[in-house]
Amino acid sequence: MTTLSDPPRNAVARILDMIGSLVHYRALFDHAPIGDLEVERAVEALMRGIATDYPVLLAHSRRLSAAPAVRPHD
Repeated sequence: MTTLSDPPRNAVARILDMIGSLVHYRALFDHAPIGDLEVERAVEALMRGIATDYPVLLAHSRRLSAAPAVRPHD
């Protein structure tokens, strides 16, 4: 079970570290604040580099965003 769950968790931790490093670096060295567009571009560049099926994942995400929200029955 460790073989199945640990590598993905490690990969997610590394990805979050990369994104956090970008924000930290800009704050540490007094660069301009990072806005939504810069974050979006950085995440997209990162995802294009690590996800071989990024275009498929993006299309799936857009379909989910366009779908009406499913509400649980009361």
